[in-house]
Amino acid sequence: MCNNSKLNVPHAVGLLLSSGALLFYTLAFFKLSCPEQFPDCECPYKKLDDTNVQIMLAGHVCTVVFLLPSIILFGVALCKKDCQIVCGFLSALLVFLSLTAIMGLFTAAFGSDKYGLDLDPWKIKNIMFWLGFMFTFAALIAAILATVCKDTERTTFERY
Repeated sequence: MCNNSKLNVPHAVGLLLSSGALLFYTLAFFKLSCPEQFPDCECPYKKLDDTNVQIMLAGHVCTVVFLLPSIILFGVALCKKDCQIVCGFLSALLVFLSLTAIMGLFTAAFGSDKYGLDLDPWKIKNIMFWLGFMFTFAALIAAILATVCKDTERTTFERY
């Protein structure tokens, strides 16, 4: 995996996984479906006067905010070979993905603890959070592999 010809593989996998995580975190913002058993079903973030809902919303927004730079950094590293060897660039990628994973785990665990998995709108939201967290954690592993497998022999940028 650390072969220099395949240096883009962890970046490509990380980009796909972090984009999938963004999809799940974005879907968790919306009410996907409400069965007929819940005639008064409404968007889970509609009642912002509840402190638990405010905490969930803040964690959700922070997760998405930390994930967006990670996707951009993965994309830049995939397209620009020089960025694949810069330690500061890869460190920033690891920091943003770590913050995303921590906030995603916090939000999913908080939602599961406070609302359980038996209320339909929150059940769908928590499933989306846990899937987003799993994708984020897998992208973090890809970023670690990209950092470990970087080309250490090439220390200066090649000018064309």
